[in-house]
Amino acid sequence: MTREQAINSLTINVARQMFLEHERGSISPGKYADFLLVNKDVLTCPATEIHTAKPAATYFEGKKVFSM
Repeated sequence: MTREQAINSLTINVARQMFLEHERGSISPGKYADFLLVNKDVLTCPATEIHTAKPAATYFEGKKVFSM
């Protein structure tokens, strides 16, 4: 599984399984803006460093609810 596939399996694919893809699972106009930012680019960092990524900010319905 690629990193992109892993992220999709935790985002849009979960929304599809719950029949909520029209409002959740990806960042698009009209959808809820619930997402987590981490302090590392997990798509390009060495695979051995992915587990060291830490939360940098959390957004819920477009509003920042946590940040470091």
